[in-house]
Amino acid sequence: AVRARVAGAEIAAVRTARSDDSGHRLVFEVPFERFAVAADLGGIDPERFAAGIDAAFSLALTFPGGESDLRIAVRTIRSTLRATTLGELSARPLPAALAEVRLVPVPRPGRPWQEPGSLDADARRRVRIAPPLPVRSIPDVFLQDREFTRGAYLALVEFGLERAIQDVETRPQLVHAADPLAEARLHADALIPADLRDWTAGGAPPVGFSLERPVAGLDAFQAFTAVALLGLLIGDDPWMFRLPLGCELEVAAVGRGADAAPGGRLDAQALADLVARGQDPGLWPLSHAELMLVGDVVSAELGGSFSGLDGGLREWVSDLPYPTGGVEGRTILEEWIGDHRTHVERARQLATGRDSERAPLELRSFLRTYAVVRGDATPREAGAAGPRVGVLHALQLRRDGAGLLPGAVDPRLRDCGFRIAGGEAFVQAVRQRW
Repeated sequence: AVRARVAGAEIAAVRTARSDDSGHRLVFEVPFERFAVAADLGGIDPERFAAGIDAAFSLALTFPGGESDLRIAVRTIRSTLRATTLGELSARPLPAALAEVRLVPVPRPGRPWQEPGSLDADARRRVRIAPPLPVRSIPDVFLQDREFTRGAYLALVEFGLERAIQDVETRPQLVHAADPLAEARLHADALIPADLRDWTAGGAPPVGFSLERPVAGLDAFQAFTAVALLGLLIGDDPWMFRLPLGCELEVAAVGRGADAAPGGRLDAQALADLVARGQDPGLWPLSHAELMLVGDVVSAELGGSFSGLDGGLREWVSDLPYPTGGVEGRTILEEWIGDHRTHVERARQLATGRDSERAPLELRSFLRTYAVVRGDATPREAGAAGPRVGVLHALQLRRDGAGLLPGAVDPRLRDCGFRIAGGEAFVQAVRQRW
């Protein structure tokens, strides 16, 4: 067996792969700490690695016929993560609309995250309820490069529900614990928005209707189940994906400029032209191509880009809602929101019915009833006064999309969609795959 000796430690090859020239490639997993010692990089702040530090380390290969000493030159980089698609990750064939869904890595900020400071106090009160809390320990994550499209959503409902029928034990995990429909949610009629259901059931769609436009009109329970179905379909795990946290969208919106304002530089005239025609329901929501056209695009640090982070739809996120009025428990909630891992875990506990008993009953009831969307919902609000604030804009809506009157639907729901995120477990799985 071939082994490698690095900084005094012997490491066995973890796998062998055939190379293009009919030979074999041995793969060794060298712990970073061991590599840092061998390359004399110990004690250097990892944040400096992004600048590209040239180094070299010695490696001795031992095999039955002897030993070979190698000296290998390296240059540090920010991360080895790269964009991927669902087609690359799935072990089973997918329809094209799903296979082409693309996720782009967003590297951790490396410090407690403060929301971009582009708003004065008065402007902020108009778009955010929760206080500006720093968020600790945001890890590397993956975010979809655009809002989930109608075509991808219809394919997901069809193939995801087919997969759910085969896995009875997993079905309870596909539905939010607060969803009044429970497992009755796992039917196409309970997942597909009414207008999209009408247009795809033989009705005449309006002029401009396209499956490339984002799916809209979803409530929080529909978005949650859609993401869970996707995880089951791609990785046999309902928790493989989740809805993003708002702070993750903010990190993505900043892009390569650490102090930049959220989103891209919008072309006001191009946006006005789209707004003028956007009153036609067939031309709304704006497609990825249209958002790119008006400048709603931001470059990702590790390659690729994101659209819809400044305008586009309001997007459902995993954030716990923040109560107003006299609801008790804000201190506990701020403690949860201020730590990324805790926030993700508390949102998951809420979704599975394992609410924390530390929270007062009134707060738990509030968390089950309301959810958060981020975004500006262009073009319907494009003419509003004041600066554009992209994903800093947060609204709290009922999870079921109910309006103020009995039986009514919140009119803001028509502009609500989502994009998917892959958290720490997903990042680890992707790294192992590569």
